[in-house]
Amino acid sequence: MGNKTAILSDDFIANINEFASEYIHKKDINDISLLSLDVLTKLPNFYCSSIYLIEDETYTFNFVAGKPANFNFEAQFEYLLVNESIGNALSGCEIVSYPCKSPGYTDYIVPILGYDGVLALVIAKFKNETELTEGLITKLSLFGSVTGSIFQSLFSLIDKQHYKEIQNQLIAVQTLELQKRQQHLKLRMEQLTSNLNKTIPHEIRTPILHILGLSDFLKSMDEISTLETGNDILDMIHDINFSAKRLNNLLDNYILYANLVTLSYDLNEIDKHNLMITEDLDSIVYELASEKAYATHRADDLSMELESRLVRGDHILLSKLFFEVIDNAFKFSEPNTKIEIKSYVKDNFYCVSVTDHGLGMDQVEIEAISPFVQFNRFEHEQQGIGLGLAIVIKILALYNGDIKIISEKGKYTVVIISLILAGES
Repeated sequence: MGNKTAILSDDFIANINEFASEYIHKKDINDISLLSLDVLTKLPNFYCSSIYLIEDETYTFNFVAGKPANFNFEAQFEYLLVNESIGNALSGCEIVSYPCKSPGYTDYIVPILGYDGVLALVIAKFKNETELTEGLITKLSLFGSVTGSIFQSLFSLIDKQHYKEIQNQLIAVQTLELQKRQQHLKLRMEQLTSNLNKTIPHEIRTPILHILGLSDFLKSMDEISTLETGNDILDMIHDINFSAKRLNNLLDNYILYANLVTLSYDLNEIDKHNLMITEDLDSIVYELASEKAYATHRADDLSMELESRLVRGDHILLSKLFFEVIDNAFKFSEPNTKIEIKSYVKDNFYCVSVTDHGLGMDQVEIEAISPFVQFNRFEHEQQGIGLGLAIVIKILALYNGDIKIISEKGKYTVVIISLILAGES
């Protein structure tokens, strides 16, 4: 018992006592929450702390207060929610610790308990010091007990209707702040996209289209090949035309990706897109794959088994999605190796699998897929800036679809696209 008292220290006991005596002078839950967090700020190695009320009926968390005010508590909460630390603390009704993303710090999740269960949740971040860990857990346990008693007393004095009003006020404030942040992000992304759409086409696309037009015209002139150096000239024209088309496609992808990012912040536009229906997706996939097989002289490599279904989504964006997936299958596999495309219905999803027997990817490469990342660039000399699959992922996110990649390095890659069936939720 003497050791435990020594661990708690006179200063900490004094802070707890001050909190227990001062809370009755506070008028609302916000003031009491801030007063409780003051106790934690005085502990050694303190970095930040926050407190959340738990809604009984919906079991949702409502942020009440945090210190320091400029810390990103939303990101911290999401991080601990995803790694199940919050769930473990609630299910066990005990303090749970988890290492932070930033080395040298640990997050502590402290359930605040009342008579009927968990009333609130406190999350506190401290700098690591091994010799203080046992003492810190003991202090947090006492803090949780005292705070739980105070909150229970407070809620017993407040009738359910008034408590509900407090909860609604907190939710309203959070909703307003979220809307402000979304609007700010939307405006910034619209400015970015507007700048891209204004400057890139004018400065780069115009000369590209000029090159394409002239080279297409020259390619059609059979007389060139009859000249003494005609075949060499024709080869150069083909190279110019190919490079211009590649650069034009790069610009199209860049602008499309920027537009998709902007769209992801516009809830009204997302709702509109989710009302769209594509009726002939099997025909779209069939035509895209057939055209690619014909253009690469690989018609014998391609096999398809496709079902016809209605799916959610704009047919233009879905065409782009499957173009990128099918293009990759041909690009990263050699002639005379099979490419198989199948579709089927699973649960509420229309699934399309595209299998190639080419380069393949390891798990690290699959997990690292993001804009502007391209794998084995120098080894295989693939062109582009790695936006293809990033565009696919953005389109799928728009329609609550899914992508699964199964691959073995040097052997095969299977890309499975899942889209929600029209009329299903």
